[in-house]
Formats: sequence, C-alpha cells, structure tokens
Amino acid sequence: MKTLILPLAAFALLAAPTDGSAQQSLLDRLPPDQFDVVPPTDHVVGEPGAMKIQQSGCRALPTGRTRRRLVDVAVQEWGFFGFSIVDETITERRSAGPGGQAAPSPTGSGTHSRRRFRRLDPRESERVAASIGGYWAVTPWGDWILEKQNEAWNGSGGVGTRWRNPWSAAFLSRVMCEGGLGDANQFQRAIAHHTYIDQAIRARDRGTTQSAFVAYDVGEAEIEPGDLLCRGSRPAYRNLAERRRQMG
Repeated sequence: MKTLILPLAAFALLAAPTDGSAQQSLLDRLPPDQFDVVPPTDHVVGEPGAMKIQQSGCRALPTGRTRRRLVDVAVQEWGFFGFSIVDETITERRSAGPGGQAAPSPTGSGTHSRRRFRRLDPRESERVAASIGGYWAVTPWGDWILEKQNEAWNGSGGVGTRWRNPWSAAFLSRVMCEGGLGDANQFQRAIAHHTYIDQAIRARDRGTTQSAFVAYDVGEAEIEPGDLLCRGSRPAYRNLAERRRQMG
C-alpha cells in the first residue's frame, strides 16, 4: 500500500510559471511503444468550445505494480507542462493601503503568501486544453464541468479563458487512472481532494485492504515515491483527528 501523509487537503499543481518559479522546455509525451500510457487527449474529442468526453475508462493493476508507474505517469505530464516549479515559501508584502502604509495581512504578520498567475497565452491554452479535458474525463461530474468550460470558451475570452474549476484533483485522478488504480475500491477518483483523502482515512481506521492509500499524520510514516503529500487548505486541518470530525 501507499502512504497518504496528512495534514489535509491534497495538493498537486501544474501551474503557469510565476514569480519565484522556473520552467524548462516543453516535452512531448512518449509514444505508446516506449511508454504504454493512453494520452489524456484520447479521452476527449472536439475543439475548445465544443469539446466532449469520448471515453473515461481506466486500467486496474495489482497495487504492488503501480508505485513506479504512478511516478512515471506524473513525470510525463509534468514534462508536457514544462516542468513548472512554484516556490510556495515566497512571501511578499501586501500593497500599500490608504496613506501609504502597508495593509496588514489576514494573519497579522504583515506579509502573506500569494500565488500569482500570469495571463494565459491563448496558444498555450489551446495546446493544453484537450489534456486538461482528458483529466476531467475520468472523474464523476466530468461531463458537466466540460460543458460549463465550453460555455466559458465560447465567451469573450475565447480559448485563453482560464478553467472555471480548479483541476488539480482531476489531474491526480487521471494519474491514478492510468497508473493502474482504475478500481474505485483502490482509489476513488473525484473532482475534490477530500474524497480520496477520506477514503485513505477510512482505510486506516477500518483496516481496508483494497485501498491503495492509507492515511498517516506527518512523521508517522516514511515518505516514498508514489505517496501523496497533503496539506491543510480550507479549513486548515492539522491532523487526522481534526478531519475525522468533519468527514461526510
């Protein structure tokens, strides 16, 4: 089994480079004869504005064979997005308020952490649109989300319009889908991180053997490639016990 390290919620991001980030050259995905992976683009058809899901199937492999494959699938997608790295430790002073004084941060520290995304290049947005659509294709509600995104693309912003729904959970779901955890008892694909985090918590509490991930607090288990590292967001859970009180 793999480890899911808490605190919550799961965090995975492939973002356009920003201040404090670095990006290398974009890489094409390997051909199937070199790496037997179905490209996410094969899950959808149509251009942005008329994109539809054509397949949502996943492969299921014995859990013992999936750890390395999950890493390889994730790295291939990372390369397709240019190996973006966002430094989450960078903080910056908030803009000056009335009278020229720096406005206090919500935490009272005077600084706060802010991820800033540059405007999307319509050409790059079009390049990755079908890939992100393919991530959504393997999740519940993927059809509805793609329908709403088509409406956004057909608006004034065109293909350069950002995705209206954050897609990090969809990305993780697709990595697990193609990595061999296609059975929902192994990994419950979802549009929100808490779904499979809660599955991992229940797997630990109930001793479930089918679940690919089991949840641990920070420091309880050694981190290995293929594990998921999770952090608090909204609300900022600090341990498993706090999430258990909110599950459901």
